[in-house]
Amino acid sequence: MTSASIGQKDVRAGLVGSGQRAASYFRNLPTDMRDSVRLAAIADPDPTRRAAFAELVDAHPEHLDDGVTMIREHELDAVVVATPNDLHVPSAIAAMERGLPLLLEKPVATTLEGLAALWEADQARPAGRTVVGFVLRYTPFYERVRDIVRSGRLGEILAVQAGENLGTG
Repeated sequence: MTSASIGQKDVRAGLVGSGQRAASYFRNLPTDMRDSVRLAAIADPDPTRRAAFAELVDAHPEHLDDGVTMIREHELDAVVVATPNDLHVPSAIAAMERGLPLLLEKPVATTLEGLAALWEADQARPAGRTVVGFVLRYTPFYERVRDIVRSGRLGEILAVQAGENLGTG
């Protein structure tokens, strides 16, 4: 999502969930977007985590407990939903209902009902307004793996099998 695609110079981004994956998006903004994307509001039920996140990305957003309320009541131009997986649907639907560009962390839903609700909400808005994030693709570890594979040092790669063992809390 670039500022040009949103059609504004200063993009007021809202963030729902302030964990490590969300930090990857804001800490790794492309250089040409750093001056145009501003973290305007952050929603997370943990005030300590919200404050630490704002400090980490050197931002001064409004702090809220609830993502749906933030999306419905604040002046935002785009939303990033990076909550725990089972909490994605309500905030994503709120962003879709407002017609806001949405970066939604995967998996987008953890139930068939949630997925159906997202599908229905997304069909009612312009195409190309929802992007599903695979934030770990951009972490230094995976970037280094990609660079090594592309360098040819390992020879011809015939297959890759990877597992990601993350706790779900």
